[in-house]
Amino acid sequence: MLFLAATIAIIASLVSLLMGKRLTHKERVLMFSIISIPIIFATLYLGAYTVNQNFESVTGGPVHWHADYQVWVCDERLDLINPRFPSNKVGTPLLHEHNDDRIHLEGTLMRLEDTSLGTYFHVIGGRLTATSISFPTNEQGIVTRVNNDLCDGQPSTLKVFVNGQRIINPAEYIMYPHESVPPGDCIIFEFSPGDAQTTNRMCESWRASQSGDRPYTYENYQENREEYHYYVNDLREEQHLGR
Repeated sequence: MLFLAATIAIIASLVSLLMGKRLTHKERVLMFSIISIPIIFATLYLGAYTVNQNFESVTGGPVHWHADYQVWVCDERLDLINPRFPSNKVGTPLLHEHNDDRIHLEGTLMRLEDTSLGTYFHVIGGRLTATSISFPTNEQGIVTRVNNDLCDGQPSTLKVFVNGQRIINPAEYIMYPHESVPPGDCIIFEFSPGDAQTTNRMCESWRASQSGDRPYTYENYQENREEYHYYVNDLREEQHLGR
């Protein structure tokens, strides 16, 4: 519908430019109406659509959340594929990465599930489950590991840590709702031997904060954070996602 309105306005504008002074006064009024009515209609439609989307969204309007992350496989840190020109992102307009090891959620969120880690991996061309990880890289292609694959000859497993603590159901995890990191999450994906429940690996943004006025560590981050947004907190409790 918007495409049709734009097409009509463009065609009418071209006709007006080509005909120029040869148009009579009535014809000029007619051409002006043909150009302006679709534009007014499109503007009203987009305005109503935006208001409706904000009203229907689970967050009550657009959000801008971030979480930093690292992916480690057998002690090697992986780097996500670069964006392909002319795009400056990998993923979708809503959920993506800008070649910065940061998950960006930017837009109107209709379902909380649309910001889960599983969804993020899907939109960047990978896959995440409780027992496996697939991650697209520049040099190695898609790196895939499944529990019991070997690292240095040892059976290894996928472990996902959020702010230092291991979580269950990582594909369902929803990031902490904040535009800055920290207090936004630091998420470590690690495929390695052992069954560790904590990690000492830390995102660069969290480590850098420790030299500032409000340092974030895995021990004090909950004290530094504001209260969870109620809609995220409720869903986390229902899914037992942890903090």
